[in-house]
Amino acid sequence: MVVVVTDEVGISSGGAVAVDTARLRDAAAVLVGAAARLDEAVADIARADARISAHMLPVLGLTQDARMREVGALADRAREQQDRLLMCAAVYELAEMRAEAALASASGDADAVARAREGIAAIERAYPGATDLLRADAGLGDGWAWFTLLMPFLAGAGLAAGAAIARLTAVRGRIPFGTHLAPTGRPVPEIVPLPPADLSAAAPAALAPALGRIPQGGEARVRIEKYATASGTAYAVYVAGTSGLGGDEVWDMLSNVQGYGGEQSDAYLALTAMLAEAGVRPGDTLYLYGHSQGGMLVGQVAATGDYDVRVVGTAGSPTAADPGPEAMAVDLRHGDDPVAMLAGGGFATRVGAEGSFVVTRVVDPAPGPQDFGLPAHHLSAYAETAGLVDASADPRVAVVHERMAELEGARLISTQEFGARQVDAVPRRRAGAVSPVASGAG
Repeated sequence: MVVVVTDEVGISSGGAVAVDTARLRDAAAVLVGAAARLDEAVADIARADARISAHMLPVLGLTQDARMREVGALADRAREQQDRLLMCAAVYELAEMRAEAALASASGDADAVARAREGIAAIERAYPGATDLLRADAGLGDGWAWFTLLMPFLAGAGLAAGAAIARLTAVRGRIPFGTHLAPTGRPVPEIVPLPPADLSAAAPAALAPALGRIPQGGEARVRIEKYATASGTAYAVYVAGTSGLGGDEVWDMLSNVQGYGGEQSDAYLALTAMLAEAGVRPGDTLYLYGHSQGGMLVGQVAATGDYDVRVVGTAGSPTAADPGPEAMAVDLRHGDDPVAMLAGGGFATRVGAEGSFVVTRVVDPAPGPQDFGLPAHHLSAYAETAGLVDASADPRVAVVHERMAELEGARLISTQEFGARQVDAVPRRRAGAVSPVASGAG
């Protein structure tokens, strides 16, 4: 898979894995050198003791042994990280070789199968644990790991335990084209029309301006712009992310869990009702943009195949959706955003029309307490990434801009914004769900 790096942004044609194993091994080599230099520092400390009066070290609150242990520990950590990087590279290479072997077998290329098997055997000899790690990923995978990390944030949603969690991890955040979500029997939430925050006359022709129209900070959850085009009517739809943990809020964590589990969430029911209220009918032309839960929702709408979706742009979505071969798909995923990691790497191959792509970026490489606020998941962080993409010289970006520019010159007919609220105050817990009180959520 070809990956083009522009500034801080990685742009790939999609697929579950876009990893440069050579870079992993280069990084491991750097750590080998660092460990060697740290070993030399330990030796320097020992030699220095022969030239410095031993009684000076206790005066400074240090001892020779303490210094040597500290530097030696750093050397050990460098070697440990080196081993992890090499093992990571081995796992990815093993997966690639197994895929090559399967493709060669399907095409009847016995020589290629033999070469791939030799490579697999060599990796397994050099890294005995790689096969076990690859097998583990095929079972639970990134979706489960990140779902576990996000449990503290989901506790207040009344998340069903046991079987529900197992079902969520099995889905692994992928929505194939043609998917119609399973109904839950829940009533459609009340739709609340709201005055638009602004009345921009021109449709956005780039990703950053499109994300800038996603509602945030108020009561609106969805913005729908209706345009008159040369060929008829088109709609640009912008959907917000999660806004609460319960009560009469529809864009809450339980809607996240319902949607991630392949069900019609209350937020999905509300969105489809808003589309109908705005005049959208099956077969109509849509340009869809969403952040976080909103990204999951627009992906679910696109994946039905019920509409003529021209563009679907998502930022920090917990799922990856296949919008069909005619829709241009752009997924923005931050490597340090655990919500985006719930997509489990997405599909094995590119989805969407030719030119669709996935954008990756690490917002804050240095881990720390600030990460508990999920800053890499914020819409503002994704808007910054979108700006970097818009400025990229990558030809795929130009193709997406060209698709978005289909609305250039279109006449704005109307702009509508909607909020939503539950039609009752009954807690939406399923059988076996853990209540906020029982879970310690408070």
